[in-house]
Amino acid sequence: MKFLRHLRKLIESLILLAVTVAAVTFAVTNRDIVTFSLWPLPIEPSLQLGATVLAAIALGLIVGTGLMSLSRMKSRQQARSSQRRVASLEKVAHEASTTLPMPVAAAPEPGPRRALGRQ
Repeated sequence: MKFLRHLRKLIESLILLAVTVAAVTFAVTNRDIVTFSLWPLPIEPSLQLGATVLAAIALGLIVGTGLMSLSRMKSRQQARSSQRRVASLEKVAHEASTTLPMPVAAAPEPGPRRALGRQ
């Protein structure tokens, strides 16, 4: 199990390294200056194309991660609530099983016995 955790971390690190190298290469090769307008604001920054694209991607990742975290928080809260409900129901079931007497099997009614195959 430990081996799989280490292997997963190694793979994650290699993927992160590859993405970082690709991002840096993209930023270095796209040095053209672009001017973009933030419409309601009177600001028109001029930045490198690579930096602008990477900043937009990073902003999207941050917003997406935040929204996913909110969704996970709701799911975790529901799971905790369900776990508490199950625990309380198990406790009630246990208390009920210890306080009620165990049913006793009824003895068969006496009557004529017949052997199988004979009448």
